[in-house]
Amino acid sequence: MTEQEEFEFRRRLELEQAGTRRGGNAPLAFAKGTTSTLSKVLGAPVDLATAALGTIGYETGLLKQPLSLENSVGGSASIRRGLRRLGVGSYDNINEIAPEDRPFAVAGEAFMGSALPGAAAMRVAQASRAAPALVDPVTRMIQQAPGRFAAAEVGMSTGAAGGAAAAEQIAPGNPLARAAGEITGGFLNPSALASRGVGVARDNVERLAATLTPSGRERRAAGIVQDVVSQTGESRQALINALRQSDDFNLGLTSGQRTASPALLAIEARLANASPQFSASVENRVPQAFGRLQQAGEDVIRTGDPNQLRAAAQARLGQTQGLARTRAMLADQQAANARGQVGNVSRADMSDASVQARDALEAALSSARGQERQLWGQVPRDLPAQPANVLAARQGIRDELLPNEALPQPVETFTGGLARQADTPIETGLLSASGAPITRPGQAEASSGELLRLRNRALTEARGARARGDFQLERQMNQIAQGALDDLSALQNASIDPARQFSFNLNERFTRGAGGRTLATDRTGAPRVAPEQTLERAFGGGGTGGGVRMRQLSEAAEFGGQGAEMLTAQDRFLRGAVQSAIDQNTGRVNADRLAAFVRQNEETLGRFPQLRSQLGNAETAERELLRVSAITSKAERNAAKTLFAQIAGNENPSNVVTQVLRGANPSAQYESLIRSASNAGPEAVAGLRAATLESVFKQATRPDGTVDFARLNQALSAPAGYRQGAPSLLQTMTANGVLDRAGAERLQAITSRADILRRASGTKSDLDKLVGEPDMLSNFLQRVVGANIGGALGQGTGAPLVAAGAGSRLAQSFFDKMPAAKVQAVLIEAANNPDLMRKLLEKPTNVQQAREIQRQLNGFLVNAGIVAAGENEERRRPLQRSVEAYAN
Repeated sequence: MTEQEEFEFRRRLELEQAGTRRGGNAPLAFAKGTTSTLSKVLGAPVDLATAALGTIGYETGLLKQPLSLENSVGGSASIRRGLRRLGVGSYDNINEIAPEDRPFAVAGEAFMGSALPGAAAMRVAQASRAAPALVDPVTRMIQQAPGRFAAAEVGMSTGAAGGAAAAEQIAPGNPLARAAGEITGGFLNPSALASRGVGVARDNVERLAATLTPSGRERRAAGIVQDVVSQTGESRQALINALRQSDDFNLGLTSGQRTASPALLAIEARLANASPQFSASVENRVPQAFGRLQQAGEDVIRTGDPNQLRAAAQARLGQTQGLARTRAMLADQQAANARGQVGNVSRADMSDASVQARDALEAALSSARGQERQLWGQVPRDLPAQPANVLAARQGIRDELLPNEALPQPVETFTGGLARQADTPIETGLLSASGAPITRPGQAEASSGELLRLRNRALTEARGARARGDFQLERQMNQIAQGALDDLSALQNASIDPARQFSFNLNERFTRGAGGRTLATDRTGAPRVAPEQTLERAFGGGGTGGGVRMRQLSEAAEFGGQGAEMLTAQDRFLRGAVQSAIDQNTGRVNADRLAAFVRQNEETLGRFPQLRSQLGNAETAERELLRVSAITSKAERNAAKTLFAQIAGNENPSNVVTQVLRGANPSAQYESLIRSASNAGPEAVAGLRAATLESVFKQATRPDGTVDFARLNQALSAPAGYRQGAPSLLQTMTANGVLDRAGAERLQAITSRADILRRASGTKSDLDKLVGEPDMLSNFLQRVVGANIGGALGQGTGAPLVAAGAGSRLAQSFFDKMPAAKVQAVLIEAANNPDLMRKLLEKPTNVQQAREIQRQLNGFLVNAGIVAAGENEERRRPLQRSVEAYAN
């Protein structure tokens, strides 16, 4: 519906509502009725020609859309518009008149419809002496007694008007009652009936023209579908819901095959008889759909592999000695793999790991010393300090030296100066009782900068001495450096705290505990712990002590940024230490000794989670190997006693499932299979699902390879063992997790769809009697139009049937020259397109919904190539027909 059409539609509704509210003007209503009939009679030739020629032009492609009756110059609509411009009242539809005034409007229509043809007949009779035989008696009567004829015509017109008005009051809007009233009041006035026949003709031609337009074809197709559905007594809404469902299996069925609707199947049967192309396209759809459903069921089967069920049974139960050995070999391989993850670290590898640990510790100390120097370098240089510790270290060293022996310059010069300051008494300026001067002990003084330089020089001398192999001098210089550090640490200044704390931590890591002992040297400068024994001395016999010492080494290395290197070396050493729990001849792990090693060194292994996990895996794998070896003999004896073992020994597990389902107690035995599969794991459950469905499908398969879906549904849905109240096979599978809900619903959808297909293919063709030949629909409508025209014109002649037949033949010969209406094409497209069929079945309840359905229908037909884009832009018919189109 275009915007202009919607505007006119709403304007008419407003007029109707306005007429309903206002009334009480009978003369005006009578006058409007006369002018309305006058416009119809005067505009009838143009209306008929416009409807016929416009339709021919549209259907042959000469016109993009049918000609509008409202826009035709000289037509009834244009005459009414002209009368309204002149101030003469008229109406397009009697609904524009208030209900209480409609009898007067009807009277005006009837009066003018009778009087106008009579006046025309008098004018013709006076102008010519010759007349056709049909009207010759009327002509002679007019010529002989014009006054009496005129009086009779006026009287009969007045009577017809009164009868029509009375009928409108008794039965408002009933055309049959109105016709009876006019006939009774007008005594079968032939001129009135003739004038009314013109209106009937125009209305029928207009109705036929509308059915040949795109929207008319759509409404006609919808009418056919809805009428046939109504005859079969089916629920239109149920059909709509069925057509709305998605085609999950891509069956490509027609609308009738998809719903098994007798009505839609009847329409499709008639369409197949009328269209060889449609018949050929739908002939094999049902067999193909059955094939797709069978394929869909096989897809559900393929969600698991029956061989997985057999493999699980073989691996878990070990039916034969070969299967038991296979499982034992698998356990042995798993144990070997777990043992391989621990590694095969030799004593030499453990020594290399110790050297790596010593190197990491020394590198960490060097790095920490560098950080210490950097922190002390940030301390102010002018802070006064008391070098007591430096002097104490110097004195300790001097006690070891010979009288003429000295420390390296400039350490000797600076520390000697400090010693002389301390040895020189300081005069107080006071005198004793004897008159001698009073002194106090001397006090050495140094700045923080001097102590820092002294410490750095001493450390430099120590490194040089170590490089030369002079370990005694290295030790002496380290003592001087440590004394300077102690004196600096005694300073009370906030800027010195970070350096003091770092030095404290450094000493804790590298002087105390395992770190200090590892890096310690004897008086000769030789290391107290050989590098190759670094980790062996730290680990010792393991246990808590070993764990503490190994942790102290890690903390020291981590303090100097070498934590990862230390952990790597310790991990490798521990992998060598655990070799004591492995038989070197067989390579087998001693599970008990390994467990004891893990328990004893739990603290140490806690810092190595990967190694801890690998050791646990090695122990578990070894114990599993022992367990598998122990149960092998027992499994060989008991294997043949279980259903699961039978599946393990059968090449096709579905055969065993078939025996179970056909057995005396299928429910209990099948549930036993489910428990065994569940214990074996999800792969076994998937295999059981596949084997079960394969068995069921095999039982339902015909000799020709097609599936009997009725038997399939019986096998899935009937109580197991046919015991009343027992769960079905499908229920048992779903409840026990063999088949998920989605799979069960899919199987049910397959059997349900197959049942619909079976019913659709079994529907007899005698139902197509509900529908006439689709390509004769337009011809039938044409004959009805002609019969209506002829019948209306023939009333009063004494031969209405003959006149109706003549009108039918005349209309048929006229419309035979037009292209066949495309109603059949619309129905075929709807059969192939369930969405279009659903739209044909839907009935709008308001203008907006009607407009939307019309738009969607046009879209379907444009996509199908039945209607060209823009073809459906046609003018709407008068108010009454618009309401019928959109509300009915």
